Amino acid sequence: MPLTNLGGWLLAGLVLKTLLEAVVTRIATVPRTADAAPLLALRWMTVGGALAYAGWLGLPGSAAWAAIPAVLMVVVLAVQRRARP
Repeated sequence: MPLTNLGGWLLAGLVLKTLLEAVVTRIATVPRTADAAPLLALRWMTVGGALAYAGWLGLPGSAAWAAIPAVLMVVVLAVQRRARP
């Protein structure tokens, strides 16, 4: 996989995260629940992506390489969410 592909996905993810953060911040009335939807979506995409790679595409190694950092990110975000007042 070329590094430009990886860079493109990273840039797209950062742009989407920034836009989602701006939208959630504007429409959220209760800050504690503002992070629930994006965190749930991230969890769903992590599990769905791992299942797609491992099951349908038959690439368990790719599933692990994609799922490990995603799971770590979900855990960090969940811990940060719980630590907020």
